[in-house]
Amino acid sequence: MNRDGINNSADHLRWQWSAWFWVFFFAVAIFAAIPLTRAIQLYVYALLGMKFFMFFAVFFVVAAMASLLWLFAFKFRFRKVSQYLWVLLCASLYLYFIIKLNAYPEEAIHLLEYGLLSFFVFNALRYRVRDATLYVTTFFTVLFFGAIDEFLQWLMPGRYWDFRDIGINALGSALFLLLMAKGMRPHVATGPVRKSSVRILAGAVTLNAVFLGVCLSNTPAAVRRYTEAVPLLSWLRSEEAMTFLRSEYHRGSAGLALTSLSLHTVWIAITVLLLALWLGGELWIRRSAPE
Repeated sequence: MNRDGINNSADHLRWQWSAWFWVFFFAVAIFAAIPLTRAIQLYVYALLGMKFFMFFAVFFVVAAMASLLWLFAFKFRFRKVSQYLWVLLCASLYLYFIIKLNAYPEEAIHLLEYGLLSFFVFNALRYRVRDATLYVTTFFTVLFFGAIDEFLQWLMPGRYWDFRDIGINALGSALFLLLMAKGMRPHVATGPVRKSSVRILAGAVTLNAVFLGVCLSNTPAAVRRYTEAVPLLSWLRSEEAMTFLRSEYHRGSAGLALTSLSLHTVWIAITVLLLALWLGGELWIRRSAPE
């Protein structure tokens, strides 16, 4: 086993599948909680008060920071002061955004959930991606899970698709990855960028772009068409359109509904982006990337 914990023997594949098991287990746990979230939120509000979620998130971050600093000093024996400072900075950023969300403190849990999910995804991807693209691929993989989370919420009566929540999920992931890159600095992410890494990254970006396009295409007219074909889904007609772009729907703020023209533009932009991504990636691979 090498210094990054990657087993080079015959059981390498078993460890890789084990790592992905924890990714999907944690993601499914997040998704399974969606129907219960509002009931849990109201119960906690009544029993412990609205600020409990914020206090819990603050406690979790402080405890994680203290534990990580202890590991740095006594297990990993890191000697660079900058690594300790990055831990403090990332923890401070987590705390800052947790406090910024104090009007709706339950949303701070998103920062923790998707920070932890980033840990599991990073750990799973490192078996295949062993260069700096590991951070970016992890981010887009977690972003995809966050988009699925929002889609499942849209399916729930009384719940909504909200780009703001996707942004919070992405922020939780980005802060964790900053901590990994600047604090932990794992050697597994320091090798030359390889062909397979570029293609895996392009695949992760493609998943996000196509899924976003599909969700934005889920217009009221589209919902009406497929609910007429499948009457069992008729309850979806009462759900707020995914094409209604507003970051604070639950505060009653105004939004912007996508028109068919702007939706057409979105798909053109997605297509151009993906073509540029794949063609540019393949061109770079042919010129620069090792096998």
